[in-house]
Amino acid sequence: MNFPEPPKKPSQTITELAKQRNCQAAQRTLTAWIQNSIKLMGLGIALDRISLNLLKAFPKTSLEESHKFAHIFGLSLIAFAIVILIIALWQYRLEIQALERNDYLFLSERPLIIVTTLAVVFFGFITALIIIFKI
Repeated sequence: MNFPEPPKKPSQTITELAKQRNCQAAQRTLTAWIQNSIKLMGLGIALDRISLNLLKAFPKTSLEESHKFAHIFGLSLIAFAIVILIIALWQYRLEIQALERNDYLFLSERPLIIVTTLAVVFFGFITALIIIFKI
């Protein structure tokens, strides 16, 4: 009886190319997270500056409470962007460390996805409440 040959192990070149592709994918993902963080920071700064300029343009109106809220919300967006950036750097570091191992170990990203989704839902919920109740 002739038994079929077992499949050949992937060559070192193929494995290294796959690791290189995964490394580049991790870099692109990190770049996207950085872009989103910068956009959130810019939005936070813009909210604060616009409310400050409205307060200066119309000093006799009661915009002080709105400015305080816009200031707090803007700072919250900036803080959220910083947290997102820290999480993205942590996830990138873990991915690169896993790729550098000889026995590549896949790490689940489910906790990161859940935390990020909950944070976005939380900010969306707060924004909806603000719009509904005009706080």
